[in-house]
Amino acid sequence: MNKEITLEEYVLTNLHPGDWGYYIRLKDNIEYQVYKRKPRGQKLYYFIKKDNEEIRLDEEVRKCFLQSKREYERYRNMKNYFKEAEKIIKQEKNKNIVDKNYIPVQKVKDKISERQFELQQEYKDFEDDAIVLQELLEGRK
Repeated sequence: MNKEITLEEYVLTNLHPGDWGYYIRLKDNIEYQVYKRKPRGQKLYYFIKKDNEEIRLDEEVRKCFLQSKREYERYRNMKNYFKEAEKIIKQEKNKNIVDKNYIPVQKVKDKISERQFELQQEYKDFEDDAIVLQELLEGRK
């Protein structure tokens, strides 16, 4: 039996987010999952299972189904894009907070090295002064 779903029976295409499966609702108000099959050497076709019987979608219903499917996928892609964008914006905000409120480790290390060098210079100056004072004291004796 070559039965097909026609536009008279078709109501809408729906997406079930839990399994990302696509379904069509018919006039009997029941949703049927849409499957696709491409037998070797034949054209791809879409069908539903109703009462354990494969019923193909006719060309017009197939077009409606594919159009709805593309819209859902576009929406899903945009939704994922915006989630990613929000994540990146949040990361940038966190980075800016860190940049404004914290001193980078390398900057602290550089300051420590700089101060150590200054202290070494001061110590050498102190040693030089001590030697000069020692010589002056020895010269008085």
